[in-house]
Amino acid sequence: MIRLLIPTLMLLVLSACLPLSGAGKSASAPPAQVDDPAMQLFVAGIDHFDSSHRSDAFLQLEQQFPNSAWNRRAKILASLAGSLRLLEKQIKRQQALIEEQKNDHLDLIELKQENELLRDQVKVLKSLIVDLELRQP
Repeated sequence: MIRLLIPTLMLLVLSACLPLSGAGKSASAPPAQVDDPAMQLFVAGIDHFDSSHRSDAFLQLEQQFPNSAWNRRAKILASLAGSLRLLEKQIKRQQALIEEQKNDHLDLIELKQENELLRDQVKVLKSLIVDLELRQP
C-alpha cells in the first residue's frame, strides 16, 4: 500500500504543477522544449527519489533556486515523503508489536498447559500422601 502511495502523491503534485495540455494549443503542435533548469532539477529529483525518500536534485534545487515555484513543489514532495517515512516507521512498529503479542499469546498458552500439568501432578501427589498415611500403623 505504501509503495502505491509514493507514485500517487508524486502524480498528484505533478498534475497540480503542470498546465493543462490542451489549453490554447492545437492537437498537432509538438511538445514545447523546457529550458527551465529549476524544472529540470525537479524532474531529476523525482526520477532519482530513492528508497529513503530523499533526492540530491531536490537539495540542489533548493540551493540554486530558492524562490522557484519548482522549489516549493519539491518542498511539498519532501514534506509528504517525511510524512510517509513516519507512517512507515509506525507500520513497522505496529508489526513488531503484533509479532510480540503473538509470541506472548503463545507463551501464555504454554504456561496454561504447564499449569494444568502441575495441577494434575499435585493431585497425584496428594493421592499418594493419603495412600501412604493409610498404610502406616
